[in-house]
Amino acid sequence: ALKAAAAALLLGLAGWFYPRLIWSHYDGTARPLPMGSEGLAEFLRANAADLSRLRMFNHWGWGGWLGWELGPAYKVYVDGRYLFHGRLRELEELRSDPGAWRRLIEREGLELLLLRNDSPGLPVRQRMPDGFETELTRPAYLLYLPRPEWAVVYWDSSAAVLAKRSAVAAGWLKERELEYLRPGDTHNLRAAALAGAVPLSALRRDLDRYLGSHSGGHGKSVNSRLIALVEDIAAACAAAGTCAR
Repeated sequence: ALKAAAAALLLGLAGWFYPRLIWSHYDGTARPLPMGSEGLAEFLRANAADLSRLRMFNHWGWGGWLGWELGPAYKVYVDGRYLFHGRLRELEELRSDPGAWRRLIEREGLELLLLRNDSPGLPVRQRMPDGFETELTRPAYLLYLPRPEWAVVYWDSSAAVLAKRSAVAAGWLKERELEYLRPGDTHNLRAAALAGAVPLSALRRDLDRYLGSHSGGHGKSVNSRLIALVEDIAAACAAAGTCAR
């Protein structure tokens, strides 16, 4: 009798709990997982004709989400299933060993990299066109994914996409590469522009490209921040009169 009463109580609690605290919040609308990025998925879908054929690397925590959003056009490199657990140590090495990136890229023939936008900063001594030498904090990915080989074509607050230059059409890349507005590097642009190292026209071109491939309005968007940044740099250039046009 006691067990029957307990079972009845649990059933009653479940009948109260789910309708009020669970199903009352469900409206039938599909929502992206927190680890995903609406903007990233939109960009990859819009450019599938040029990018889906490439050998892709993705952060392992995004694998299931990417497969859901973009399959079967894009082939996910790794996801959270147990069959990929043997790669976890190798993936962890990528965070601390730049040489591990080179080895992985060469062995797997990777051509499209979907990375978390969390690259650590490294101190770099750099000489400006005016002869002044300064120390800048640059994102580490510029070291193991050098600009002559890899181009940034998309990024937002959580994700970055780099394409291997030799693997994509030159015309496509010319319209989409972000040469200066790169993730983890925008804080250096004001000083670089004032020193004449970055033309203001190139920043405006990058901003147009960025906005052209970002619908904005999603949780990972940085559109408004980049617009404000370029406007601030333009105002500083007008006041200083030292920027390259």
